[in-house]
Amino acid sequence: GSTPHLVNLNEDPLMSECLLYHIKDGVTRVGQVDMDIKLTGQFIREQHCLFRSIPQPDGEVVVTLEPCEGAETYVNGKLVTEPLVLKSGNRIVMGKNHVFRFNH
Repeated sequence: GSTPHLVNLNEDPLMSECLLYHIKDGVTRVGQVDMDIKLTGQFIREQHCLFRSIPQPDGEVVVTLEPCEGAETYVNGKLVTEPLVLKSGNRIVMGKNHVFRFNH
């Protein structure tokens, strides 16, 4: 299987799906400063959220999204307040205008 990743979705079709962020094994941190995935914008926190990718004994990889306190992160339109296991095709919004699709 391929590495789980995020593709950006944008209202502008030319900008859509042109950014790809791989979710590596272990922890991938998202935020403004010294992060694996850097995002900007007034609604993005210094440390915004993290993805935890854990290989299972059967070879399946489970990816969990963990929001940081006070950071707005939505999956399929619902505010995430505690760790959530992601499924392929989930739509993730960080802050107000960073929209991604999770592919796995």
